[in-house]
Amino acid sequence: MTRDDHEDDIAVEEIERRRDVRGIAAGLHIRFTAPRAADFQAVEASRRSFFVHVDDPERYRLGEVYDASIEHSGRIAKARLEVIRKEIDPRKGVALRIAHIAPDSESALREILGPLAETGDRS
Repeated sequence: MTRDDHEDDIAVEEIERRRDVRGIAAGLHIRFTAPRAADFQAVEASRRSFFVHVDDPERYRLGEVYDASIEHSGRIAKARLEVIRKEIDPRKGVALRIAHIAPDSESALREILGPLAETGDRS
């Protein structure tokens, strides 16, 4: 029996590659303003994406884009966030990627994220 004979039995799953440093996002709020309003407490943040707790992740479609504000300690950055992943176990929520951010909000986002915003790619 060769090694190739066993490869058909192996389930192939895509592995998420995380290039950015992630951190706990204490006090970070994500607020959807359109197409429908919602308010979340961020659980995790990087300079490109966020993970937020959601009781029913199935309410959000993958690829759906929202106008949003990213808020912390009185600072606000406006952006468009895309739903890129849904999780139901062990934690419930959705991952959001910054699809677009206005130039005047980039500096506010850097202030909000602090050290996470200054870290380069670790790829």
